[in-house]
Amino acid sequence: MEHDFKKWAAGVNRRRDLYPLMRGVSFMIDNPEDPSAYVFTFSKTGVEVSDASDQEMTDVTLEAPSHLIEKLFRGEEKLTTLRAENSTLKGSLAHLLQVEALIYLSK
Repeated sequence: MEHDFKKWAAGVNRRRDLYPLMRGVSFMIDNPEDPSAYVFTFSKTGVEVSDASDQEMTDVTLEAPSHLIEKLFRGEEKLTTLRAENSTLKGSLAHLLQVEALIYLSK
């Protein structure tokens, strides 16, 4: 899954039209099926993907199985309407909407 995230980030970094939306927000994805969690750090210079440290604080955190994460990045699901018994979403509404816009517009 890390390769897919890095490929997505590279595509977003080529999209200069998305740069105004990248205003210092971080987004962590934790998949229970994957031993690693990933952090997306958005800044005015682009997006960077890295492994999450155990105690890392992020603006938005999503814990969800891989099939929901894949639907999110394909644009079939939106972050704010993601509903599943085994998913958890944390963060302020402003940050959630910012990350949702970046993911949705990047497809």
